[in-house]
Amino acid sequence: MAKKRGIAVESGDVVLVQLATRVPKPLYRELKLYSVTANRTVADLVREALTDALAKWGKGKKAA
Repeated sequence: MAKKRGIAVESGDVVLVQLATRVPKPLYRELKLYSVTANRTVADLVREALTDALAKWGKGKKAA
């Protein structure tokens, strides 16, 4: 069970923080539709996309 501590939430060994951003409405609608059809949460998809993007960025930084 998650425990709230201010703005952070503990989930197992990971502390989660809230991220607020603005995206174009059509992009959000597409993301929400995909999340429903894939039976995933928007938060899960955003975390996965950020993890993938940062992994690719890190590989490019190391090669330089």
